[in-house]
Amino acid sequence: GGDDQAPLRYHVERFDPIAQIALAWVRVPNVAPANAEQKVHLYFGNQAAVPGDDAGATYDADTDAVFHFSEPAGMPTDSTAYGTTINAGEWFPNPASIIGQGASLGATAALRIADSAQLALDPAKGATVSHRGLVGFT
Repeated sequence: GGDDQAPLRYHVERFDPIAQIALAWVRVPNVAPANAEQKVHLYFGNQAAVPGDDAGATYDADTDAVFHFSEPAGMPTDSTAYGTTINAGEWFPNPASIIGQGASLGATAALRIADSAQLALDPAKGATVSHRGLVGFT
Protein backbone atom coordinates (compact mmCIF):
# COMPACT_ATOMS: atom_id res chain seq x y z
CA GLY A 1 0.00 0.00 0.00
CA GLY A 2 0.89 3.65 0.22
CA ASP A 3 2.74 3.08 3.50
CA ASP A 4 5.17 0.68 1.73
CA GLN A 5 4.40 -1.90 4.44
CA ALA A 6 0.89 -3.36 4.06
CA PRO A 7 0.59 -5.87 1.21
CA LEU A 8 -2.40 -5.36 -1.08
CA ARG A 9 -4.52 -8.15 -2.56
CA TYR A 10 -3.84 -8.56 -6.26
CA HIS A 11 -3.74 -10.96 -9.16
CA VAL A 12 -2.08 -10.91 -12.55
CA GLU A 13 -4.55 -11.56 -15.35
CA ARG A 14 -1.90 -11.81 -18.02
CA PHE A 15 1.83 -11.32 -18.43
CA ASP A 16 3.64 -11.05 -21.74
CA PRO A 17 7.38 -11.51 -21.07
CA ILE A 18 8.32 -10.65 -24.65
CA ALA A 19 6.46 -7.32 -24.75
CA GLN A 20 7.14 -6.86 -21.01
CA ILE A 21 3.52 -5.95 -20.33
CA ALA A 22 1.41 -7.15 -17.40
CA LEU A 23 -2.29 -6.69 -16.73
CA ALA A 24 -2.75 -6.76 -12.96
CA TRP A 25 -5.75 -6.10 -10.72
CA VAL A 26 -5.13 -4.57 -7.29
CA ARG A 27 -7.61 -4.05 -4.47
CA VAL A 28 -6.78 -0.73 -2.85
CA PRO A 29 -8.28 0.03 0.60
CA ASN A 30 -9.64 3.39 -0.53
CA VAL A 31 -9.50 5.60 -3.57
CA ALA A 32 -8.03 9.08 -3.26
CA PRO A 33 -10.23 12.03 -4.23
CA ALA A 34 -9.85 13.49 -7.71
CA ASN A 35 -6.55 15.31 -8.26
CA ALA A 36 -5.09 13.82 -5.05
CA GLU A 37 -2.01 11.61 -4.99
CA GLN A 38 -2.37 7.94 -4.16
CA LYS A 39 0.67 5.72 -3.88
CA VAL A 40 0.89 1.99 -4.53
CA HIS A 41 4.29 0.31 -4.41
CA LEU A 42 5.10 -2.47 -6.85
CA TYR A 43 7.93 -4.93 -6.33
CA PHE A 44 8.99 -7.43 -8.97
CA GLY A 45 11.93 -9.41 -10.28
CA ASN A 46 12.79 -11.42 -7.16
CA GLN A 47 12.65 -15.01 -8.40
CA ALA A 48 12.98 -16.31 -4.82
CA ALA A 49 9.99 -14.33 -3.50
CA VAL A 50 6.93 -16.28 -2.40
CA PRO A 51 3.99 -15.49 -4.71
CA GLY A 52 1.41 -13.37 -2.93
CA ASP A 53 -1.35 -13.17 -5.51
CA ASP A 54 -4.90 -13.91 -4.37
CA ALA A 55 -7.50 -13.41 -7.11
CA GLY A 56 -10.48 -14.18 -4.87
CA ALA A 57 -9.50 -11.54 -2.30
CA THR A 58 -8.98 -8.92 -5.01
CA TYR A 59 -12.75 -8.43 -5.14
CA ASP A 60 -15.19 -7.66 -2.32
CA ALA A 61 -18.12 -9.91 -1.37
CA ASP A 62 -20.53 -7.79 -3.46
CA THR A 63 -18.68 -8.67 -6.68
CA ASP A 64 -20.47 -11.83 -7.76
CA ALA A 65 -18.45 -12.88 -10.82
CA VAL A 66 -15.54 -11.61 -12.93
CA PHE A 67 -14.59 -13.28 -16.19
CA HIS A 68 -11.41 -11.93 -17.84
CA PHE A 69 -11.59 -14.19 -20.93
CA SER A 70 -7.83 -14.62 -20.83
CA GLU A 71 -7.77 -18.42 -20.53
CA PRO A 72 -5.75 -20.11 -23.28
CA ALA A 73 -8.34 -22.91 -23.58
CA GLY A 74 -11.62 -24.10 -22.10
CA MET A 75 -14.37 -22.08 -20.50
CA PRO A 76 -13.68 -18.72 -18.86
CA THR A 77 -13.13 -18.95 -15.11
CA ASP A 78 -14.42 -16.62 -12.42
CA SER A 79 -11.67 -14.68 -10.61
CA THR A 80 -13.76 -13.94 -7.49
CA ALA A 81 -13.75 -16.10 -4.36
CA TYR A 82 -17.15 -17.49 -5.45
CA GLY A 83 -15.66 -19.42 -8.35
CA THR A 84 -18.83 -19.14 -10.46
CA THR A 85 -18.63 -21.48 -13.44
CA ILE A 86 -19.70 -21.18 -17.04
CA ASN A 87 -21.08 -24.59 -17.84
CA ALA A 88 -21.90 -24.31 -21.54
CA GLY A 89 -21.19 -22.18 -24.55
CA GLU A 90 -18.64 -21.30 -27.15
CA TRP A 91 -16.44 -18.23 -27.26
CA PHE A 92 -13.49 -16.99 -29.24
CA PRO A 93 -10.65 -14.85 -27.84
CA ASN A 94 -10.69 -11.25 -28.98
CA PRO A 95 -7.26 -9.74 -28.23
CA ALA A 96 -8.39 -6.34 -29.61
CA SER A 97 -10.56 -5.62 -26.56
CA ILE A 98 -10.19 -2.36 -24.65
CA ILE A 99 -8.76 -3.85 -21.43
CA GLY A 100 -7.02 -7.21 -21.64
CA GLN A 101 -8.57 -9.84 -23.82
CA GLY A 102 -12.28 -10.04 -24.51
CA ALA A 103 -14.55 -12.62 -26.05
CA SER A 104 -16.38 -12.79 -29.34
CA LEU A 105 -19.55 -14.79 -29.66
CA GLY A 106 -21.27 -15.93 -32.83
CA ALA A 107 -24.74 -14.61 -33.69
CA THR A 108 -26.43 -17.55 -31.97
CA ALA A 109 -23.76 -18.35 -29.38
CA ALA A 110 -24.31 -17.97 -25.65
CA LEU A 111 -22.33 -18.57 -22.50
CA ARG A 112 -24.45 -20.20 -19.81
CA ILE A 113 -23.48 -19.38 -16.25
CA ALA A 114 -24.32 -22.03 -13.70
CA ASP A 115 -26.97 -21.22 -11.08
CA SER A 116 -25.41 -19.97 -7.86
CA ALA A 117 -26.69 -18.29 -4.72
CA GLN A 118 -24.67 -15.09 -5.13
CA LEU A 119 -26.19 -14.46 -8.57
CA ALA A 120 -29.79 -14.55 -7.30
CA LEU A 121 -31.32 -11.10 -7.81
CA ASP A 122 -32.83 -9.30 -4.83
CA PRO A 123 -35.51 -6.89 -6.15
CA ALA A 124 -35.06 -4.69 -3.08
CA LYS A 125 -31.36 -4.16 -3.83
CA GLY A 126 -31.31 -4.30 -7.62
CA ALA A 127 -28.19 -5.22 -9.56
CA THR A 128 -25.34 -3.62 -11.45
CA VAL A 129 -23.86 -5.33 -14.49
CA SER A 130 -20.67 -4.11 -16.09
CA HIS A 131 -19.17 -5.29 -19.35
CA ARG A 132 -16.71 -4.20 -22.00
CA GLY A 133 -18.82 -4.86 -25.04
CA LEU A 134 -22.22 -5.98 -26.23
CA VAL A 135 -23.78 -8.42 -23.79
CA GLY A 136 -27.30 -9.84 -23.70
CA PHE A 137 -28.98 -11.30 -20.64
CA THR A 138 -31.90 -13.71 -20.49
